[in-house]
Amino acid sequence: MERLLAEALDSPEVVVVDLADSLAECCSASPPGALYDLVFTKAGAVPVLVDPVGLERAARNLIDNAIRAVDSGGRIEVSVTERGGEGVLEVADSGPGFGALTPRQGHGLVGVRRFVERFGGELAWGTSPLGGALVRISLPRALGS
Repeated sequence: MERLLAEALDSPEVVVVDLADSLAECCSASPPGALYDLVFTKAGAVPVLVDPVGLERAARNLIDNAIRAVDSGGRIEVSVTERGGEGVLEVADSGPGFGALTPRQGHGLVGVRRFVERFGGELAWGTSPLGGALVRISLPRALGS
């Protein structure tokens, strides 16, 4: 816990944000002319204590990966829910799934994992109900919220 607090205090800004509201702009719609559908759903307020810039960066990374998987047509579903005292962000796509795309040279998922662990959360992945990849970020709800 001391390590977690020390890392959080080193951040430029660590505040309580509503997980869904903070991601609505970057995750809410397909751009005009896109060949894929992007759907964003949220279930109520889910306050978490994070660096909001890092949160948006992590979410954009997951969505960029999903877009790369379905850019020639498909569906991306982004959802924010609360489960068992945690805020949960899920990004599911209808693409070919993990391991089927040419790897990029970036450190995207490594950075996402570091961000999530920094705030006491967890990163998980698997196969989505859409047939492609599913990536889940779970973050503890802010205390007193």
